[in-house]
Amino acid sequence: MIRQRGIAVFGVLFGGVLVVVVSILLVKLVPAYIEYGVVKKVVNEVAKESIGIAKTNDSVRKTFDKYLSVNGIEQKTITSDDLTLDNRGMNGVDIRFSYLKKVSFSDSVYLGIIFSGESDKH
Repeated sequence: MIRQRGIAVFGVLFGGVLVVVVSILLVKLVPAYIEYGVVKKVVNEVAKESIGIAKTNDSVRKTFDKYLSVNGIEQKTITSDDLTLDNRGMNGVDIRFSYLKKVSFSDSVYLGIIFSGESDKH
């Protein structure tokens, strides 16, 4: 009797479903992480811009909102209200942020990711 080798139909279907699920996750999640990278870059630019200039917290928040709109980040994703500012006068501003990004998979199913970070130390 010859022993058969290979993958059964069930194995092929399971593998196909697995590939589809992972692909959908990647397609939905990668833009959220790209957006986080842009927000992190904006936070660092705003913090770097404040070095050597005594800025008020309100002016830092307005600058942050302007940078977000220039970079195409939606105001419902993160706003200047999500920032925690530590104003050090002429030494600049330390900025921390945290926000919730909801990634929708269907009408009633979504994944919530909490992104947080802080400006680089200058």
